[in-house]
Amino acid sequence: MQLVNALDGLAGGFKVGNRLFTSEGPALVRRITDAGARVFLDLKYHDIPNTVEQAVETAVGTGAWMINVHSSGGMAMMQAAARAARETSAKLGRQAPLMIGVTVLDEGGGPARGRRLRAGDAGDSKGVRTGL
Repeated sequence: MQLVNALDGLAGGFKVGNRLFTSEGPALVRRITDAGARVFLDLKYHDIPNTVEQAVETAVGTGAWMINVHSSGGMAMMQAAARAARETSAKLGRQAPLMIGVTVLDEGGGPARGRRLRAGDAGDSKGVRTGL
């Protein structure tokens, strides 16, 4: 939390990935969001739709601003994640997080390839929008 406090007003948000989340858990995400900062919860959910839906429901409860899934989990999984984000946010009376799908993992050594899928309030019947 020292870093969050030191960067108050300077950083647009903070990424919490697998290592930090495994070490510190959802309580850290809640502390960061309670301090007024945005959190990108970078856990790349990938499982059967029901499991991802439940994970996103819990993630929304942390106040995360953006959550991702790994799009190789398929359309049904991404739709379940988007639905969970919308419905859980509505129940909690807060804005739904931005839901994104990653397709290619890149360590930064080369140009990122692939397409991103954005699930959520896409305005179409499937709730999924594609873009570069």
